[in-house]
Amino acid sequence: MKVGDLVSWQKPRRKGERDGKVYGLVISTDMMGQLGEKRLWLVVKWFNGKTERAPEWLLASRVKVISEAN
Repeated sequence: MKVGDLVSWQKPRRKGERDGKVYGLVISTDMMGQLGEKRLWLVVKWFNGKTERAPEWLLASRVKVISEAN
């Protein structure tokens, strides 16, 4: 994943709920962590206005890239 990618996340659905799919845009990246253990973190702006910062490995396991940035 990289800045500009459009992503979706399928939230677990409860009985009687509609489709739980959420869409967002990767708006920035940052290297965070201890000096010898820096990892890439992504910042995703979701369609509902919330912003989430998470390590790339965690987001990669939860979200699907719909459209890649050029």
